[in-house]
Amino acid sequence: MILDRFDARVTVSASLFDCVPLYECIAIHGEMIWDTVRVNAFREALRQAAAGKTVLDIGTGMGILSMLAVQAGAKHVYAVEGSRIADTAEELIAENGLSGQITLLRGYSHAITLP
Repeated sequence: MILDRFDARVTVSASLFDCVPLYECIAIHGEMIWDTVRVNAFREALRQAAAGKTVLDIGTGMGILSMLAVQAGAKHVYAVEGSRIADTAEELIAENGLSGQITLLRGYSHAITLP
């Protein structure tokens, strides 16, 4: 489910230096998503810690860790993102049918108020 749609959306051929700030560039998020060691380590940590809990994902990027938290049994996830990549996260969360379980909060962690 979750990673199925990323291959069609993410290309890492774009120069990472074409984006300012860097985390608005979809290519850097593609690099992180396809880092299977990193993703699998987070997946396992979430399996051990997230079940039945409310999770706060600061700097959610494209929302992969938020979606993995739901997959691991999180009761609800608040995903915080201050860059324009939040638009992509919102689309991917909706495409995966997780809009009811993940609340996307646009802004930076030091400036938002949690519901």
